[in-house]
Amino acid sequence: MYKVTQEITKNRLFFGTKEIKKVYNFDNYNDALRFALNEQIKRFKCIVSDSIATNRNTFANVYTCKEWTKLARKNPMHYISLQSAKGIALERLYYYYINSGKMHKIRKH
Repeated sequence: MYKVTQEITKNRLFFGTKEIKKVYNFDNYNDALRFALNEQIKRFKCIVSDSIATNRNTFANVYTCKEWTKLARKNPMHYISLQSAKGIALERLYYYYINSGKMHKIRKH
């Protein structure tokens, strides 16, 4: 079982800000990783049993959106298989690769 904790900061009208923690549970590692990448969450928990839990680093093997878009602009032939990155929404392409199951395109080498 995998747990992903998302922390959201909401602005309130009179009392400043409020932090809300949402916890999502997943049975599969790939689903948990895909969700963490979509929300750009740095770590999530892997619960092996009631007493054993480990933290997984989301960006250990995968680029963040900012890193990947910077690299794709410098070397578009390698990352997006085009000669130029002009006119392409690289952020949308990053999330397309995550959600379509083409994670090998955003992995670190």
